[in-house]
Amino acid sequence: MEIVFFFLWPFIYLCRSKNAVTAVLFFFLSLFSLLRHYLNPVVILTELGTFGNLGNRKHKQNALLRGDLADVHTDNEWKAKSRLSEIVSTISSGKVRTFWSIFYMLLVLFFIVVATAAVAKGTKTAGSTANERLIFSSGFAYEPQPHLQYPTCQLKKGLDIESNDLGLVASGEVADSARTGLIDFGFLANVAYVDAGEHTAFLLDKWFGSGEAVEQEDMVNSFKKENGFERSVAVYKFITFPSDPQHGIITIRGTQTPWDVMADAQIWLAAGLFQGLRALLPAGTAWTGILHTLIRFVTALETENIKKVSYYIEIGEFVQSLQQNGTYTNLQVTGHSLGGGLALIAGAQNSIPGIGLSAPNAMLSRETFSPRGSVTEDKLNQLTFNIIPVGDLIPMLDDTANLYQNIRCLAKPNNFTSCHDSQRSLCEMMYSCGSWGRPVPCECVEYEYDAPTPVNGTTTSFAESCKQGRQEGELK
Repeated sequence: MEIVFFFLWPFIYLCRSKNAVTAVLFFFLSLFSLLRHYLNPVVILTELGTFGNLGNRKHKQNALLRGDLADVHTDNEWKAKSRLSEIVSTISSGKVRTFWSIFYMLLVLFFIVVATAAVAKGTKTAGSTANERLIFSSGFAYEPQPHLQYPTCQLKKGLDIESNDLGLVASGEVADSARTGLIDFGFLANVAYVDAGEHTAFLLDKWFGSGEAVEQEDMVNSFKKENGFERSVAVYKFITFPSDPQHGIITIRGTQTPWDVMADAQIWLAAGLFQGLRALLPAGTAWTGILHTLIRFVTALETENIKKVSYYIEIGEFVQSLQQNGTYTNLQVTGHSLGGGLALIAGAQNSIPGIGLSAPNAMLSRETFSPRGSVTEDKLNQLTFNIIPVGDLIPMLDDTANLYQNIRCLAKPNNFTSCHDSQRSLCEMMYSCGSWGRPVPCECVEYEYDAPTPVNGTTTSFAESCKQGRQEGELK
């Protein structure tokens, strides 16, 4: 039964799925395991009766009754054999082996539960976005902090959003040198979580000005339909700027559904496990130079069918379709959490800027992405930028590239998930870098930031303005 269920059935399945590399590797590993198991003296003696039982009186009496006198020897010999059995058993079934067996069983159980939940929830539900009910209040501003908190508050070098300063610069609300900042990409990363259509349009108008930024929902839907991604659960938006027709930004939603959790694990589980192993080994950092190669070997067992449903494959093809279109020569991609990690991958693969917020990194896992060699160390160092809140666990996955910015997190230390909150990060960036004429999120005061200062003759308080905004249902 063991051979049928643990060897023949998996081997036949791998052959039928045309995964030849994994099938051959599985065959030899199983062969070695079978030889090790069935030629192990402990296993043989377990079938015949262990050494531990040979030395007791009951076993001797049973042997005498059977006339099996040859099996009865001196007490000292029984004790010696029993001690040998104990030593061998300890080596073969130690505490370390038990610990790792339980660990991997729990890991497998976790993914079975996640997969079951994903299937039960259904593709349609998993693919829909959630309305996070973002509320912004105009007429208030955060002034930049006097200290040099973040040198990357303002971004240039290919990251300008040309249209978002047109009306603001003219009115003097925003400086010409502050065209694009961390807060713009922080905002766009949050927009990915909002329902498509009127909800997204309302927020874009609120942030950039009426008609300055437009969601191209039809373009995304058409791409999915034409390229076989209709049932895909990856959620992303394409934002264009009418005053700069060549410019577009793709924003990708982060983890929200069980399918997203499985996508996270598919890409970053191997890197996370090797990071843990590196931390446990003495002088573990000495192995960093070859970890990406080891991770590549582990993920090489992935079937082509699994690769086809990888989120990063779909995002990459969407970017390529925009590049081949010829209209959009200035593309950028951003996102939060899983979306940020996908943004880093897509940016490096397609040679466009990729900006992640609380994103898992891609330096160790860079050789696992298809096509091989599309994500290189140089591309990650030159084209990707990660905004990392202090205390956030997700950006600790994989190693960072050269360009990243740590930001504060005011959450209590025992609330370790709050630092991964995309709205909290947006508030931190606005509070430290200044709001530069952008509307301030009402949630900022809930995250223990000071209320912004009224500007342009505003007479109501920030709390009253936010209360009125919620009552009027600005985001329906």
